[in-house]
Amino acid sequence: MKKVLFIAYEFPPRGGPGVQRTAKFIKYLKDFGWMPTVLTVKDIPTTVVDVGLLSDIPDDIKVEEAFSLEPNRVIKGLRRIFRPKKNDSTTDEKPKQIAYSGMPEWVIKIVQAFFIPDEKIGWRYWAVSKGLEIIKREEIDVIYTTGPPNTSHVIGTIIAKKTGLPLVADFRDPWTGHSYYGVNTWFHRAVNRKYEKRTVDIASKIISVTPSFDREMIEKYPEQRGKFLSIMNGFDNDDLSFNRDSQTTPKFIITYSGSLQRGRTPLNLLEATSDLLKKGLIEEDDFEIRIVGAADQRVLEHINKYDSLKVVNFIGYVSHEESMAYLSETTVLLLILGEEEGLMPTTGKIFEYLAARKPILGLVPPKGEAANLINRAHAGRVVALEDKAGIYDVVLDLYTSFKNGDLNYEGKEEVIEEFDRKKLTEKLVAVLDEALGE
Repeated sequence: MKKVLFIAYEFPPRGGPGVQRTAKFIKYLKDFGWMPTVLTVKDIPTTVVDVGLLSDIPDDIKVEEAFSLEPNRVIKGLRRIFRPKKNDSTTDEKPKQIAYSGMPEWVIKIVQAFFIPDEKIGWRYWAVSKGLEIIKREEIDVIYTTGPPNTSHVIGTIIAKKTGLPLVADFRDPWTGHSYYGVNTWFHRAVNRKYEKRTVDIASKIISVTPSFDREMIEKYPEQRGKFLSIMNGFDNDDLSFNRDSQTTPKFIITYSGSLQRGRTPLNLLEATSDLLKKGLIEEDDFEIRIVGAADQRVLEHINKYDSLKVVNFIGYVSHEESMAYLSETTVLLLILGEEEGLMPTTGKIFEYLAARKPILGLVPPKGEAANLINRAHAGRVVALEDKAGIYDVVLDLYTSFKNGDLNYEGKEEVIEEFDRKKLTEKLVAVLDEALGE
């Protein structure tokens, strides 16, 4: 059996969509003749834990850890100082409201300013040492890195240069060229571009999550165009044994599942809902908006201004298994992508939404890939996140259809099944084989 070393900072029991992509690849790789060994980080504090994702990792997969010297160890202590005070009007109804770090944005920016490509760079020394040890002991054939954090790619390039092994780098998010990622001074841009170019030069293949990301990379590195390809995110059918009938929910429920951050907020939806309630066009006792997931501190502060809206239920971060249960109990699934995020669907949640076979309300750029995917699958309605009037109209239309008993889902199965995690892992296997020269 061929062997691949996965260098993945984000790995179970840490939670989040980036973790799920890696865990699902590892779950199915052995079915196609590849045995993965994982190198991840040791004992780093995190607010996002999902022990349930460990069930995706086969028992015979070796998972090795390397120490990391990084500011998260300090941040864990500082969170006790900067943790937002609880709203006096709340009780135990919202015990799971958390932001990813719990720190003010200015503190996070200071941390990011001093560490390039990211604050995980303190993992490099120990991870390189451990990676070289694993390669020698396990007779590894290919190195695979996944980021962010992009420190993983820095580590992979060092190990690849030292060993001569082929490197496959998985860019789950853009590294350079997007202002929403990290600190955006000329110095940081220059250093990150240098790191990115080094990774592109050394790697045999660069994987991204969307075709538009491929095109963007080819524009930056036309001489390397043969290295770029996309393997999109997806869903695992093993996670999806639930009710898919939107008309059986006891009331009209809109559920958002995923992270909320700058540029990706439900504020216009909340405004539209408030207007509909005031006009008596929707009824408070049979309408609910559920927000399931972690949120940036600033977004939390904005959402808390709508505490008077009794239809808003902020659940907070839950395990992946629990989040799938919330998808089962919803009428409409809410997807949010801001204009600043560009044309790429930077959330893998859209694929689990497709697999749920329930109507999607996509508050996304109308010309972006997320909108194209929703439309190609006939999976729901698309409105720009900034279009409050459009959101108002679509929510009222969906609610009215539900009340009339004719809110139907008409998605195309042949499109949805393209994103089965096992099929996507088969694509990764083809990339690993090609990198190995087979």
